[in-house]
Amino acid sequence: MSEHLGTLEKTIEAHAAMLADKEWNNEHKPILMSLWTHFELAFATRDGDLKQVGTLEVDGREIPVESITKALHERFMERRKKTLVKKLTERLVADAGRSVLDDEHKPKGDQ
Repeated sequence: MSEHLGTLEKTIEAHAAMLADKEWNNEHKPILMSLWTHFELAFATRDGDLKQVGTLEVDGREIPVESITKALHERFMERRKKTLVKKLTERLVADAGRSVLDDEHKPKGDQ
């Protein structure tokens, strides 16, 4: 039983990571890239991607914008994945519970 639960846990975590990454790429990263572009810290390449260039001074230290983007992405993924794992698990348990109860209440010939 615990082997199956471990597999389920890994599946939920992988799905949460996939959803969080999709959310980052479709919603949050474009906004961040737009900001970098407006601040002239990113520019469009020939293939339509954005190249991040330059640095920002933070507490007297020059930090590459690529490093800032990477740190924000990692932080987002960490927090969002944690939230999604919880929500996916709660939904899975609730849906499974309803399904079990529905099956119990079906007439014997319908099962």
